[in-house]
Amino acid sequence: RNLVLHRNFLSGWIPWEFGYMKSLESADLSGNRLSGKIPGSIRFLKKLQELMLDDNRLRGTIPPISECDSLNVLVLEDNRLSGKLPPRLPGKLTYIDVHSNHLSGTIPAWQWNKDAPFLKVIMLHQNMLSGSVPYALSTRAMKNLETVSLAYNDKICGNDPGLPRAPAWRKEDECD
Repeated sequence: RNLVLHRNFLSGWIPWEFGYMKSLESADLSGNRLSGKIPGSIRFLKKLQELMLDDNRLRGTIPPISECDSLNVLVLEDNRLSGKLPPRLPGKLTYIDVHSNHLSGTIPAWQWNKDAPFLKVIMLHQNMLSGSVPYALSTRAMKNLETVSLAYNDKICGNDPGLPRAPAWRKEDECD
């Protein structure tokens, strides 16, 4: 049920078959030298609660994770992931950390209270995100939210929606 292989100097890619470990509840492959893409088969892991693939050399986009019904912790920080943030989030997600990657585009207009009502921590700093900060991403709209980090992105702007620990960014009228 638990796969813990962090800091073992593993190299290579995560095989597609990873998604067929149906009883997997926790996977920690952080701090290795894994490369390649995160397999799309990850969506088959219905019992997965924690996925930690941080501090590797993973590339490509974040695969669809909304089908991972039990996922509550997702840590993909410090890789080489690119593309946009996933369009939907798992409903039980409480912690998402994708900082220090090459993610771009805007912060999706997630229906935060509907898609991720339990979300407490959102770490998106040190990427290439741009655009306005959605109002829904605020402590006024999300009662469980404790920390949001958006610093060191390309062009995050907008009026401060009341984010905890939020950096200063350009006001809405300064957006390009």
